[in-house]
Amino acid sequence: MARVAIIGGGIIGSSIAYQLSKGTEYEVILVDGGNPNTVSQKSFAWINAWATEPQVYHDFRRDACALWHTFIEELGGDESFAYKQKALKWADDEKSAKYLQDSVVRLQEHGHDIREISAEDLYEMEPKLQPESVQFAALASDERVVDSGRVASRCLEIAEENGVSLVLGKVSDISRKASGGYTIITSEGITNCDLLVLAAGTGTPILASKLGIDVPMVDSPGILARASPPESVLQSTGMVQWYSSLPDKGVVSYHLKHDANGDLVFGEGDGLFVNGEVTDAFVERQHAQWAECSNHLKGLDIKVDPLWFRPVPLDGLPIVGFSPEADNVYLAVTHSGITVAPLIAKLAAQEIKSRTNSEPNLDPFRIERFHSGFPSLRINL
Repeated sequence: MARVAIIGGGIIGSSIAYQLSKGTEYEVILVDGGNPNTVSQKSFAWINAWATEPQVYHDFRRDACALWHTFIEELGGDESFAYKQKALKWADDEKSAKYLQDSVVRLQEHGHDIREISAEDLYEMEPKLQPESVQFAALASDERVVDSGRVASRCLEIAEENGVSLVLGKVSDISRKASGGYTIITSEGITNCDLLVLAAGTGTPILASKLGIDVPMVDSPGILARASPPESVLQSTGMVQWYSSLPDKGVVSYHLKHDANGDLVFGEGDGLFVNGEVTDAFVERQHAQWAECSNHLKGLDIKVDPLWFRPVPLDGLPIVGFSPEADNVYLAVTHSGITVAPLIAKLAAQEIKSRTNSEPNLDPFRIERFHSGFPSLRINL
């Protein structure tokens, strides 16, 4: 029986391992599985298809969002895996209101379940939030946040029950064997495989380069902060987004949700970074913004998570499929991995089983698009 090794224990790698474990075509090994430092563990974990351009990527994200309910059911999960559905959004000035209103119209044209609501509706849905200025508000019923760590762990648990082997060591090297296949050197020893899946997030380009594969990606720092409130703040929705305009940045958004433990998680569309380090201005802004919105958010001890980097390919779109530069090496790296994981894993497993790039829905996301003469798409993050 041929052996497949998947490098990467985040939600993409663990979801692919779960899908492959349903069959008997391969012996499957997941390398670096269970790593608590994956981006999947640190993400805000917002499932959405907010970006509407390019159309093919928007449609892909829509299809992925639609799979999440079934995906959680397959994993034997309950609603705690997905928290509360729905996202509440509002804008506090004319410029941000126009941006949000235009976005809602655009999403409605694409068939999203999102609608304008009144300020009174907002206050009724989330009585502990009382923003002074609500120029425009909307409710997105088809968005949700998930416990991505629990989902990835459950994928690994089922995969292991189905016979997948987990190698928890850190990967230090990969090489091609003269007889075919690949050797993976980890802190736990040596693993050999016939087919290699690189789903290592931001670590993918370095690993791929060892096999002569260029995976073009950009640095995309992420930042979140957390606080432990004395009681739950959000009552009816999974998350809220507050849009505002700043003179030096244009329209920005501030995000707020509860995690599985009830702690508040704060994020924003554009954090403040100086030479790759988080500045105190981020925490100061979170304090100022949310205290202005609710007495329940005043005086919280907000602590910033360590800076992390998101796996973002050069054009912002996923890279999925067999590489033309190395035999039997499958690439799976993407931003918004939480949103698209169920669909990428389902389609990737089919291609890995057939050893061909056979799924048309993945064709726009092949690495060949970075080669001359291949159609180019781009998303603005």
